[in-house]
Amino acid sequence: MIEIRIPEVYYPEDQNQVATPRSNLDIFIDGFKKLCEVSGMTKINLDKILDTTVVTQLKFNDGSLIGTKKLFQTIGFNIQ
Repeated sequence: MIEIRIPEVYYPEDQNQVATPRSNLDIFIDGFKKLCEVSGMTKINLDKILDTTVVTQLKFNDGSLIGTKKLFQTIGFNIQ
């Protein structure tokens, strides 16, 4: 099991300053980055749809991969 702990507040180097809360987006990005590092995800596939680049797959260094739609369905998102 992989356990990742991401702080919910930012602690400045200057101890005279107050710690500030971090946004949910910053926490998610840090957590996702750590998860990628720990699980060995090293590549994503990008596809162009019209003039927009879209992430469609996440690939890992062990050869496994998952589509982004399947990823979000797996973690409990209701995809329409």
